[in-house]
Order: sequence, then C-alpha cells, then structure tokens
Amino acid sequence: VRLRKINYDSYIFIGGLLLFGVTALWRCVGFYLIIAITIVCVALVNSFTKHTDFMLLKRLPKHFYTVLLAVLTVGMITYISVTTICAHRSYSTSTFDMGIFIQMYHSMREEFSLVTTCERNKFLSHFAVHCSPAYYLLYPVYALFPHAETLLIAQAVLIMSGVIPLCLICRKYGFSKIPTFLFGIMYIFSVSLICPCYYDFHENAFLPPLLLWFLYAFEKDKKVLMYVFMVLVLSVK
Repeated sequence: VRLRKINYDSYIFIGGLLLFGVTALWRCVGFYLIIAITIVCVALVNSFTKHTDFMLLKRLPKHFYTVLLAVLTVGMITYISVTTICAHRSYSTSTFDMGIFIQMYHSMREEFSLVTTCERNKFLSHFAVHCSPAYYLLYPVYALFPHAETLLIAQAVLIMSGVIPLCLICRKYGFSKIPTFLFGIMYIFSVSLICPCYYDFHENAFLPPLLLWFLYAFEKDKKVLMYVFMVLVLSVK
C-alpha cells in the first residue's frame, strides 16, 4: 500500500537530474562550467527534496547514505585502478614520469634511497628534483607488493579517501545526511581529482586527503592532529 502512494515520477526526475549532472561533470573540462552545473544540480535537488514526495528519502536511516557513498567510493577506486592498470599494461604510460617512480620505489625497497638513473641521465636522488618525503608513506605497501600496479592502485585509494574527512567536516557543521551525501558525490566524481590519475603516478595524490584531514583537525581544534597533518602536507614537494 505504501509503495502505491509513492510518486515515482519525482524520483525518476531527481535520478535523471543527478545522472545528467554526474555525466556533465565527468566530461566537462571548464572550471566555471563545472561550478555552474554543480550549483544548479544541488539547488534543484535541495528544492525538490523539500516536497512531500521525497519524505521517504528523509526517513531512510543515516547508515543507508553512508553505505551507499562507501560503495560508490570503492566503485570509483576500482574503476580508476583497473583502467589505469590497463593503460600501463598496454604501454600507454611513459618513462617520464611512471618509469621514474617505478625505479625510485625499486631503489627505496632495495636500499631505502630514492635514486633514479633516467630522470637526469645519471645517478640522482629524486629529492634533488622534488623533495617529497611523503613518498615514504607508501613504502610499506610497495615493500609487500613491489609492482607498478601497486602505485596506481595506491594513487586511486589516496585520492578517493579524501571523502572521509570531507564528510566529517560536513558533520561538524551540522549538515544533514542528504547534503553530506551530495557533497561526497561531488568529491568522488570531481574531474579535477579523477583526471590526474591518468597521467602516470605523482605525489600530488597525497594532497587531497592530507589537506582535508588538516582542515578537519583545524576545525575541530585538535592541535596535535593539525600539526601532524601540517607536516605531512609540507612533505609533498
């Protein structure tokens, strides 16, 4: 009986709007157009969800949105990992910069250094080019799985993990479950975060989660945690 009372047209409309928004964000390269699409979609969703037809969405438990966002995040990590690995195995990556980092992590595993030979045609520590101690954060993972694919998967996990501190910041400011969920969707489908994953491997992948954890610690006035992440942020380039 309850299912018969649901206005499915409204849900189909919102679903279509979100699908259009995600597709547009995925293919769009213009920053201002991305902002415009996001604002319009969020405004329309916010307006229509206040209608009585969407009371069911508000009655759904908070854990439903958390689990759904987690599933979408894992799905995006899987998609990025699989496609970047396929690109690497089909020789679509280059010596600059994928080859540099593969050799660097091999040196790190063998002698705990960051020596490369292909970056400047001589034995040289990568720190002479970009001083990024943050690379050592991935050392335990690479030591267990010494493969180029490990770096690509780690990059996808690092970037998408930023959705966790983002949601915690939303909770700190009292956002309800639906806006928090939408902020998470905006993050994991952001073209600015996804596209760099397809340009080999870079230490910039550390920045989204580290910066968001730093901001979360700052907003929560957790000074020790804030200084820890401040140091970690400064350890990237």
